[in-house]
Amino acid sequence: MHSVDAISPSSVTKIGGGFMAADVQPLVKSVDSKSTTADDSLSEVLLSVGQRVRHYRRLHNLTLQDLAAATGLSASMISTVERGQTGISVSTIHAIAQALDVSITALFQASGPGDPVIKHEDQRCDITSGGACRTLAITDPDMRLEFYVYDFAPGTASASAPTTHHGVEYGINLSGHLSVEIDGQEFSLAPGDAVQYSTQVRHLMKNVGDTPAKAVWLNVSRL
Repeated sequence: MHSVDAISPSSVTKIGGGFMAADVQPLVKSVDSKSTTADDSLSEVLLSVGQRVRHYRRLHNLTLQDLAAATGLSASMISTVERGQTGISVSTIHAIAQALDVSITALFQASGPGDPVIKHEDQRCDITSGGACRTLAITDPDMRLEFYVYDFAPGTASASAPTTHHGVEYGINLSGHLSVEIDGQEFSLAPGDAVQYSTQVRHLMKNVGDTPAKAVWLNVSRL
C-alpha cells in the first residue's frame, strides 16, 4: 500500500466499489465547479468512513479511549476520524482498521446505488494472521454483511488462533480440504461442503491438505 501524508481530493481513486488513497502528484487547484464537486465527494467519503469506524467501535463495546490505546493514537484523533474530518493519513485509518479487526477496504467501500459489478482486479487481498489470502468481494453495511473469498495455501488458516465476534457465518468450500474448528470441535469440509455457525463461539478455518484450497465465506450482522 502506498503511503501518503493525508487524504485529499487529489489523492483519492476508486477501487472495489469504494475509495482508497493513492500516491499521486497533486493537481493544480482552481476555484471552479469541478474542484467543488471533488471536495464535496471527498467529504462524503470521509464521513462514510467515520460512520463505519464508529459503528465497528461500538460493536466491539470500545470507548474512544479504548480504541486510542489499541492503535497508539489519541482519542481526539479517533474522534476526528469518526467525524469525517480531512487531513487524516492512510496509516491512521489502517491502524484503526487493524485494531477493529476489519479490512481497510471495508471502511472505504461504498454502498448503495452505483455500478453493480465489482471487478476482480479491483478487489484487495489481505493476508490474515494465519497466512491465508482473504479477499473482500462485497460489503454492504446497510444489509450488515461481508462476502469474502479465501485462498488457503497448505498449512495456512483464517487467523493465528480461533476468534470470536458478532454475527453468523456461512461458508462453502470450493476446492481442497478445509478443517473448521467451532467451539473446540473440528469439522472436515471436502469440496462442495458447506457450514454455518454463530461467530460468538471461537472458530477457525485452516487448510489441512497438501494442495491449495479456496472457499467463499459470508459474514452476516458483523457490521
